[in-house]
Formats: sequence, C-alpha cells, structure tokens
Amino acid sequence: MRPSQPVPASVVVHTLNEEVNLPHALESVCGRFSEVFVVDAGSTDKTKEIAQRFGATFVQIRGDRTTLVKQRNWALDNLPFTNEWVYILDADEAVPDDLHAEIATRVADPLPGVDGYWVRYKEIILHRWLKRSAIYPNWGLRLFKRGAARYEDRTVNAHVKIDHGRTGRLIAHFIHDDRRGFSAYVKRLSQVTKLEALSLDELYSANDKLMKGSLFSRSFIERRRALKRVYYRLPFRPLIMFVYLYVARLGFLEGRAGFYHSLFRACQELVVNILRYESKLVR
Repeated sequence: MRPSQPVPASVVVHTLNEEVNLPHALESVCGRFSEVFVVDAGSTDKTKEIAQRFGATFVQIRGDRTTLVKQRNWALDNLPFTNEWVYILDADEAVPDDLHAEIATRVADPLPGVDGYWVRYKEIILHRWLKRSAIYPNWGLRLFKRGAARYEDRTVNAHVKIDHGRTGRLIAHFIHDDRRGFSAYVKRLSQVTKLEALSLDELYSANDKLMKGSLFSRSFIERRRALKRVYYRLPFRPLIMFVYLYVARLGFLEGRAGFYHSLFRACQELVVNILRYESKLVR
C-alpha cells in the first residue's frame, strides 16, 4: 500500500537517450517523492518529453559517460533541492513499493547518527534476476543527506565518499533492469570496460579525491577497493572470473542465462587486458 503523501526527499535521475527505460523509472518515483529531477546529458530522443509528461524537473548539462561523475557532483552542488534527503536513481532502475515505504520511514525517522543509507539491488539480465553470477548482494549508497556525500573524482565506477561510521543499510532492494535488452547491456559494459582499462592506474593513486583502499577498513567499499587492487595484478583474470562466477558462486544453477553472463564477464576481463596492453605499445 502506497503512502498518500509524497516522501519529503529529492530524487535525481541521470539520463542520456533513455526513452525506453525512463518511463518505468519515473513511474516508480514521480508523485511518490516530493520532487524529481531528470539531469540530462544531451539526449536526442524523447527523454525530455517523457520527463515533462511525468512532471519531473528537466535539467540539461551536456556530457557523456566520461563526464558522468562530474555531472553527478554538479547536480548535488547546483540543483535547487528543497529537501534534506536525496535519493539517486539511474534511468534503468526502479523503486518498488517496499523500498519506497522503507525510505519514507527512514526519512521521517532517521537512525541516530546516520547521514546515508546503502541500498542493495536486484540485477535483471536476460529477463531474470541473476543472484549468483551477478555477485549479489551489490550495495550502492543511494539515500543520503544533502551535503553529506560526494562522488570520488574517478573516471569510471566512482563511489560515493561519505563518513562510513555515519551510514546504515536498508532492507529492501531497488530493481536494475535495462529494458533495451542484452545488446544495450553489452554496449554499456563495453564503454565501462574501455574506461576501466584506461583508468586502472587511478586505483593505485594517492589522490585524496579518490576513495582509499584498505583490507582492514571498517568500510566494505574500502576493503573491496583494496581487493580490486590485488585482483588486477593477477594473471589469468578472465579464467578466474569465469570459474568464480559460474562454479564458485554456483552460476550454473541459473541455467543458460548464468552461463552466458559468466562467460561475458570473463570476456570483459580479457578486453581490459587487451586494451591495457595496447595502451602500452610503443608506436
């Protein structure tokens, strides 16, 4: 059952040609949160018309995947928020009823000393939730107090920087489902893979604007960053990835979808290796 009053929180949706996914995302938040902003990177499809039809505030700041982090921080710094709490939603995601109800509870009655909440998600690939081969649970910091969080200055896969001692976790999930199909998933990951390959040196940087990595940190994100630094130094990463997803995590129980996804992720690691090798060749 949906609350009769909108949750006093601001939703930010980043878009670039998302006319297929956007209606589902906005349907899950418009009218259910007191304000929704669609921050667009220069769409040439019907993204703007869809945002306006749902009553969202449409703001355009041109860019692409390489400038996404700057766009996210720009939105946090410049949007005219009227609420204390901000929720980040991608265009291929949705907020189900149980998560909406939990957000409403936490906004109305925050846990003491908590400035942000981690939210896990269900990854829908090939029309099913891949719980094993998609490395569930994955967490993202999506709900936080305005001014308490900011994205690290990394080219791709940037995390939100926040005082980990002032965070909590929500029980409900959001849904990640790119309704454009697996070809769009491949295209998106190919872009991310290229950026990841060319920006791996950032993982080993001492830049204060980047999240630190430590195996002994209380933050699971910082521990994961440390493990990632070790992982990218390993040989045979494509094989390791496939065996981990398909065998160790029992991805084979997810049928053909689990096999295809595990194999695709292994191929992604191979492409990272090739692109890294190519970038170091003397021309």
